[in-house]
Amino acid sequence: MLSAALFIPLNLQAEESGGFLGFTIGQMDFDYDVPEQFRRAGISLDDRVLAWKFLGSYHFNEYFGAELAYVDARKLPLPAKGVTLANLDLSGFTFAGVFRYPVTSQFNIFAKGGGFIWSAEAEWTSSVIAAAQRSGRTLRNIETDGVSYVVGAGAEFEVIESLSLRAEWERLDADGSIDFLSLGLLYNF
Repeated sequence: MLSAALFIPLNLQAEESGGFLGFTIGQMDFDYDVPEQFRRAGISLDDRVLAWKFLGSYHFNEYFGAELAYVDARKLPLPAKGVTLANLDLSGFTFAGVFRYPVTSQFNIFAKGGGFIWSAEAEWTSSVIAAAQRSGRTLRNIETDGVSYVVGAGAEFEVIESLSLRAEWERLDADGSIDFLSLGLLYNF
């Protein structure tokens, strides 16, 4: 009887484990001053940009899992103090522990926390510097990278047996806060 009681939870735990692959798309809100190198150049961001991510996850049981994702946001034209930002590329990998809570058999809420390995590159033209030099517009380029944190929360709804919808909020740090709101599809296996 004792061995049967021990076997049943292990068996249920095995049924709840598994992984998924997914794709989400949404917007990043750069509501902070950009990294120090960008600040010295007079660039600040207070705008939103379209972003996407590919993700994979493995759930060890009904409640706990791990997630890895590639995040990418690009090409944000933005004027700032005589500077026109021609291009911004922000990309990186997130890795996180995930806690899921099954509200129903088809609906889960989750919270996660982990790290963000990122790199950013900005190109911009400056009419202010060019006017001082009387040479037309000048093109500048800055690259920076780092390792920081990611936290998030969201919900997943199973549409059919192996396909789920996901809505998610994440707070990423790349020398300042970035909020990432996204919607996407997950393929469960």
